[in-house]
Amino acid sequence: RGRIVLQSKCGIRFAGDPEAGSPARYDFSRGHLVRSVEATLKRLDTDHLDLLLLHRPDPLMEPAEVARAFDHLQDSGKVLHFGVSNHNAAQISLLQEQLEQPLVVNQVELSLLHHHLISDGILDYCREYGILVQAWSPLAAGRLFAGTPAKELRPAAELVVRLAEAKDVAPEAILLAWLLKHPAGIQPIVGTTNPDRLVASCQADTIDLGR
Repeated sequence: RGRIVLQSKCGIRFAGDPEAGSPARYDFSRGHLVRSVEATLKRLDTDHLDLLLLHRPDPLMEPAEVARAFDHLQDSGKVLHFGVSNHNAAQISLLQEQLEQPLVVNQVELSLLHHHLISDGILDYCREYGILVQAWSPLAAGRLFAGTPAKELRPAAELVVRLAEAKDVAPEAILLAWLLKHPAGIQPIVGTTNPDRLVASCQADTIDLGR
């Protein structure tokens, strides 16, 4: 157990939970957060998570209630560290003001095809406050290299292929190296379960793209 980092998220309630007519929604209430973590620990057959993220902002969030949930989870040894996902700077600041624990991660959608976060200030905010940026969907679901790219994406796809051939790596490595070049120290979250794709992605560590 000590050789791996276990990270999970909670906060989304699916349709039908807890009753058949219940809609899908976000829920950062203390009870739901605690129950979610306990259910996760049971499914994973372990006694603690290294990192817990709040998954997408809850528009009805009460920061003080989240703080009570975090205190309980940390004091009971069920969660060691905390973070958020898909939160902007104002949402993080509002929550952090009530917390005893530092928010150490913000997981956001970030890729060559979803890059506006680079210029909207959230990466700079995370750098300023020592928050690790994790990029989900960093390969943009393969839209630049798997199959035939959409017409508007073809110039970018062709450039990725040329760079991959020049560096003698897979296209996945170019897209990830583009993220790794950023000084925020972005940590890509690669979602594939294909071992070959994972090997191709790891080639990003062997190259350094220029400015």
